[in-house]
Amino acid sequence: MTDEPSRHVSYRTVKEPVHTEFIEKKSRFLCDLTPLTTEAAAAETLRTVRKREPDATHHCSALRLQNGVERSHDDGEPSGTAGRPMLHVLTAHHLVDVFAVVTRYFGGTLLGAGGLVRAYSEAISSAIREATVLTYALHHQYDVHIPYALYDRVRAALDVHDWRVEATFAEDITLTVVAPTTDVPELFALLSAHAQLHTLPEPSAHPLLPLL
Repeated sequence: MTDEPSRHVSYRTVKEPVHTEFIEKKSRFLCDLTPLTTEAAAAETLRTVRKREPDATHHCSALRLQNGVERSHDDGEPSGTAGRPMLHVLTAHHLVDVFAVVTRYFGGTLLGAGGLVRAYSEAISSAIREATVLTYALHHQYDVHIPYALYDRVRAALDVHDWRVEATFAEDITLTVVAPTTDVPELFALLSAHAQLHTLPEPSAHPLLPLL
């Protein structure tokens, strides 16, 4: 048994809330795309949107969480024409820990089942296009001690990569390097070549962080 997290942990989510508007045959579709991690937070977000748009015809929603929870709701639209297509879009983009509400103001023209599916899918797709999407991945953190004489060379080699590096200066220098798990072999090769390191120390942490 080991306490080390899975080497394959990764997921995609949105960085911050996004609000977009899409018009189809005079119906307005407003999409609120929100990063969150619980069903309770999703329920609160839906209440907020309903309060902000009290005269809307529908507030359809889709939720995907990292823990496997998936929810969708048509809110009065024909079954399967709103919430489920929205959920399919989130799934297609591999997004989790995200909640989407598409608010519709009916414009007087019936869209039909196929038209509704396309409209709700486009409403959430347009919000995703506007969003900043982050990919989170398992990282390993290492505390590496090197002499001052090697610092410039080692730091220059590390800074070429998209790794998080901090230096603490004392009798020697401690470099705290945080790299994606998939980059650990490359990190070891670099430290072997530039810091005369023969083995990596045990990781001091296994954070789940957005890729740089």
